[in-house]
Amino acid sequence: MKIFNNDKVYVQIKDFTDIIEIENVPKSVLSKLINGYRIFVISEKNRDSFLEFETQEEIEFFKNQEWIVDFKKCNNLNSNELTYLINSNILHSKIENQKLLDHYLSSLYELVNWKKGKVNIPFPLEPDTDKTPLIQTDKYFAIQGVNPNILIIGKNDGSIIEENDFLTPNIVTNGISISLNAIRDNNPYFTDFIVERKFSKDNQYYTIEYHQKPYKEKNQEEEKKPTSWLQLILRRKNKAK
Repeated sequence: MKIFNNDKVYVQIKDFTDIIEIENVPKSVLSKLINGYRIFVISEKNRDSFLEFETQEEIEFFKNQEWIVDFKKCNNLNSNELTYLINSNILHSKIENQKLLDHYLSSLYELVNWKKGKVNIPFPLEPDTDKTPLIQTDKYFAIQGVNPNILIIGKNDGSIIEENDFLTPNIVTNGISISLNAIRDNNPYFTDFIVERKFSKDNQYYTIEYHQKPYKEKNQEEEKKPTSWLQLILRRKNKAK
């Protein structure tokens, strides 16, 4: 997946498994990939991580790679739209190379599973610059991160947040409430979670992350189960007849 944010693009390392299918890859992209080594090994340990690219040439190159899922665009689709995209022929007209099409579809399935809380994606910790702050005071702001399941609180002047800084309930409590509503509006699978609060490593932000618990799929038997005492009584009466 790729994420365009704050005049940069972040690309998952596993997307480079099929970079050999592409012509005219910028030298700076390949240099950053191998990082001074002759070869680059993609393993289970690093495949989900993101590499950062910031030159205009690099950004334009990745904008043109239709076979790499654009996280923000696809995450804004609802479940029906995602399902339609996966099963329609739209992608076939955009991505003619079957190997790259399979790569795209695999990433889409991963996105769906992430929305269901079944996989973890190590997103870069950064405010989503395409969104406006949920709350802003004279000193602080609260905004969703690139990972929308993280509420990021920072200072307007860019200085670090210290443990003795006084974060008012207006910022924390209201920020949590508004961000949770925003997540639920976009993700119907977001039903249960654990909250983790911590400072970023550089103390630039105070973060509140909602670790989503795996969404429990309903099977046909579960759907048949009565959901209220009234349904249970009516079902027993029908059986008695």
